[in-house]
Amino acid sequence: EKMAEEFEARRLPLFIRAVLPLTSNVGFITRQEFLANTRKNTEEQLQSAGLDQAITAAQFIGVRILMGIAGVILLVLMMMADKALFGFLLFGCLLLYPVSWLHRTVRIRHLSILKALPNVLDLLTLSVEAGKDFLTALRDILAKRKSDPLGDELKRTLHEIQLGKQRQLALK
Repeated sequence: EKMAEEFEARRLPLFIRAVLPLTSNVGFITRQEFLANTRKNTEEQLQSAGLDQAITAAQFIGVRILMGIAGVILLVLMMMADKALFGFLLFGCLLLYPVSWLHRTVRIRHLSILKALPNVLDLLTLSVEAGKDFLTALRDILAKRKSDPLGDELKRTLHEIQLGKQRQLALK
């Protein structure tokens, strides 16, 4: 389990991994009630990106706050050096980078899932029509597939069903 978390963390970009250990310093901000909707939306996006094991919503919000603070500091330093335009560019990049990276990761993952879905659905249909029950068919297909985002989601679904979650909720 520890190795899986370390592997997931390696999927994070260097900027985010560098700031991640410092997020506990702004934890008091990320736990505030006014950020509840932001935490919920970020949690959903991290799950859509397949990164919910690597970073929590509060940590991601902390990264955004810390990168914004770093951007402000660089902006002030650049303004003192008469390079205000460059400072504003740096500030904008640092402020927008985490969100744009997460959106891009979600988009790439969804595209990968959409490409793999027809094949997996065909295999599931054939297996169920051949007499296998849904869970056995799903388990067999996952055993023969290489690891990809769709396989990861189906493994999670299978695991949740085995733990007693209703099939409809787990598939959702």
